[in-house]
Amino acid sequence: MGVYLFLSAIFLLICPFQARAADVQIDQLKDDIYIISVVGEFQEGDDLRFKNLAIATDKAVVFLDSPGGLAGVGMEIGRTIWIKGFSTAVAENTICASSCGLVSISTEH
Repeated sequence: MGVYLFLSAIFLLICPFQARAADVQIDQLKDDIYIISVVGEFQEGDDLRFKNLAIATDKAVVFLDSPGGLAGVGMEIGRTIWIKGFSTAVAENTICASSCGLVSISTEH
């Protein structure tokens, strides 16, 4: 039992498990329309990064490609989308699961 515990501890130390935050980016589509892409698992701070980008524009389409992640983060991103009146989209061959679904249904458009 002691050897198993020791080997498990060594494994955890040499194989760092670090959740990667979602990649949140903004690109200009036309003069006054932007695309905000959210790709990856929702982690702490992703909602703040999203809000900071969303502040910069009045019109945007938010493209989602995420397996989900932290529900609270997804709800905050969705709330920002709803407040700003943005549209959401999930492109072909991408995923929007779990808390990403909370984001995708936040739109009125």
